[in-house]
Amino acid sequence: MRSREQLSTVGTTKSRGCAVGEPSVKKGTRAIRLDWRKAKEYPKSNDLDLLHWRWEFLRRNQEYQQDWFRLSSQEAIDIRTWKKSVLHEELKTVLHKYGLKMVLPNPADQHPPFLQFLHFAEQVHIGSVNREGRFISIQVPPTQGAVLFDLTKPVPPQLTFAKNALQWAQELLTGRKQGRRKHPTNWPRLLRILDARVQRVTYSEIGRELLRSPDYDVGAALAKQLHNEALRLSRNFPF
Repeated sequence: MRSREQLSTVGTTKSRGCAVGEPSVKKGTRAIRLDWRKAKEYPKSNDLDLLHWRWEFLRRNQEYQQDWFRLSSQEAIDIRTWKKSVLHEELKTVLHKYGLKMVLPNPADQHPPFLQFLHFAEQVHIGSVNREGRFISIQVPPTQGAVLFDLTKPVPPQLTFAKNALQWAQELLTGRKQGRRKHPTNWPRLLRILDARVQRVTYSEIGRELLRSPDYDVGAALAKQLHNEALRLSRNFPF
């Protein structure tokens, strides 16, 4: 099992590192080329830290793959100079959209170099900003908090970020976690279901092959339920 430090530096010796990456995944093709029927091709629940589990789900997000291909097909950007690129504002928006810092990794890369996610506290504003762009603290009673939402942007992702930021602040205040649970035991199976559905495998076949359900309808229903759970993790990883 690799340590967090080893996982975070995989590939850094040979890669120049780019904010978008070389377009090695062609539009309309699968970024994840694994056999969903073979468990050995997937990480076990204790193989990865949360950073890389989050990446495993994000890189299977179809919208992320489309955004990555769209940007990478226009320009390969060195991480040291991408802020000077004509794509700077668009790339900055996409990075924040997926909670990423600085680098938009290739979805085909299981262990991309320079992989970093924004901390929850960096994704929402606990406070307010005036017209000059200066931060203004909101006066609230002790042990309470307030979160600023951008009403020009979609609300659901902001609600997720706000929830996680407040839980983080709560942990700092109380010194303990309040009901935040991780379920990595089931995550390898969820990855396999995501890959199977991209390959147009039916729910009934997933139920039969992966879930070993003897009942055709029950297996299909369970496969669909787990697929929806996997999609939620790929869109809003909760940790």
